[in-house]
Amino acid sequence: MAMSEQAKVSKRQHSEQVLVRFTPEHLRLVDAAAERAGLSRTGWIRSTLIRVARDELSQPEPDV
Repeated sequence: MAMSEQAKVSKRQHSEQVLVRFTPEHLRLVDAAAERAGLSRTGWIRSTLIRVARDELSQPEPDV
């Protein structure tokens, strides 16, 4: 994500919440990835999920 896009995202108001449960092992992985990226846990989860969702939606739909 370009810095200007990140700046826009950080100025947005986040009003919806999603409760997600993690195993302790998975949470350690998330925390390590967030720390490596220099982000908070929430910031890393949010940016990663949005990036993955955009990528998924840019792919052609699978044949059913």
